[in-house]
Amino acid sequence: MKFLHKFFLLSLLFALIVNLHAYAQSATGKWMWQSADGPSNTWMCFRKSFYLKHKPDHAFTSIAVDSKYWLWVNDTMVIFESGLKRGPTPDDTYADTLDISRHLKEGENILALLVWYFGKHGYSHKDSKKGGLFFQCSLNDTVIATDNTWKMMGHPAFEQSSRLYPDNRLPESDIRFNTQHNTSGNWQSAYYDDSWWLQAVEKGTPPVAPWNILWERPIPQWKNSGLKDYESMSVDLPFTATEPIKIAGQLPYNAQITPNMEIVSPAGQTINIYTDDARWVSNCPVTTYITKEGTQEFESLGWMNGHIVQYAIPAGITVKSLKYRETGYDTEFAGSFACSDSFFNILWNKARRTLYVCMRDNYMDCPDRERACWWGDAVNETGQAFYAFDCKADLLTKKSISNLIEWRKDNGILFSPVQAGNWDSEYPMQMLPVAGQYGIWNYFLHTGDTQIIASTYAHIKNYLDLWVFDKDGLVEHRNGMSEWTDWG
Repeated sequence: MKFLHKFFLLSLLFALIVNLHAYAQSATGKWMWQSADGPSNTWMCFRKSFYLKHKPDHAFTSIAVDSKYWLWVNDTMVIFESGLKRGPTPDDTYADTLDISRHLKEGENILALLVWYFGKHGYSHKDSKKGGLFFQCSLNDTVIATDNTWKMMGHPAFEQSSRLYPDNRLPESDIRFNTQHNTSGNWQSAYYDDSWWLQAVEKGTPPVAPWNILWERPIPQWKNSGLKDYESMSVDLPFTATEPIKIAGQLPYNAQITPNMEIVSPAGQTINIYTDDARWVSNCPVTTYITKEGTQEFESLGWMNGHIVQYAIPAGITVKSLKYRETGYDTEFAGSFACSDSFFNILWNKARRTLYVCMRDNYMDCPDRERACWWGDAVNETGQAFYAFDCKADLLTKKSISNLIEWRKDNGILFSPVQAGNWDSEYPMQMLPVAGQYGIWNYFLHTGDTQIIASTYAHIKNYLDLWVFDKDGLVEHRNGMSEWTDWG
């Protein structure tokens, strides 16, 4: 019964995705951006006002970006960080689908989106080389879609970091926010005057290059805890720094978080925010905040991970509040384990937390310096997920399998990590487990999803045909990129 229940829920989720798929492909909206293609690490603001005679029964919406976005509807934040890293294939782009009808109203309505364009490849993302936003909302009797009537502004407070990027493995750059230059004000507000903003520049109708075909997002939106207090702080708040100090906020476990602070400061002071992971891995993302005069609040939107969040506070600043927001893959810790040995109980909790912090756009080898779906790691992680989480985790496994197959080379070689814009080499010993008992077959045994077997069988067979046997019936060695086996 447990198997049938799980398979039924999974089927419903897949059915929803299939039903929404046709809508996203009948595009009337345009891809849009500023006239320039980038530049890298750009944050753009977009607004659109429209009038509705009646509150709609539905507002089926499709949103695609390169690379991430945040959405407000009528002053309400509806989406906190979405958009999946590119791509479902080496050429295509993911699109989110959602219904925003409950946020709309009779009369004037305002859409506001903040878009972060990475502008570089990574081990988990292939850059299209053009920043872009596509939006299309089907209402009762009309369509609201991106075109040159939308208003656009480059966010003036986001600046380039002194480090061009944390690491070439990561498409994400460091975040540098200079609030002295934040002349945009409360630009998401319905009462904001955007008459001085520029018109957005149309870049073509899907499926136009370089974003090409839009694939439905196959996994849920992120789980969002809202702002939370740290488990403990290294100082009591409020706190006024009489000399430079690092204030540490203890997290309950290694988590994917965005740090928040409320301070009173003179203008022009520099605050650096990072986690304890950055001590050990220097290429972890770091946030730099430049203060204005007076009371101010700031949340760094690029997620980081660790056990402790460090705020490097200069002298003369009063820290009123420090908080964090945990986001992550939307699944529940459904599995359980308990025994009489406390060691194994602790091991179970640590293991499933380690697994969870390595899930987001894909299964990751690590959530800090790479965030990459190496399939040697993914075989282990996907197998563990069946015992740790509910069936929504199965969707991430299916996405990971799809990405692996869609990124195969013309000669049949499978490689990872995918989706990678700056890597395409094969580790043969890492790819063989995909075809073995604990790879795609293990997914089928736990889900009964025959479609995944049908869609992958020929490609797995073509890969296995690359391996040949010697005269003794033993497999001949294929070196590929190397003999790396650290996932073990």
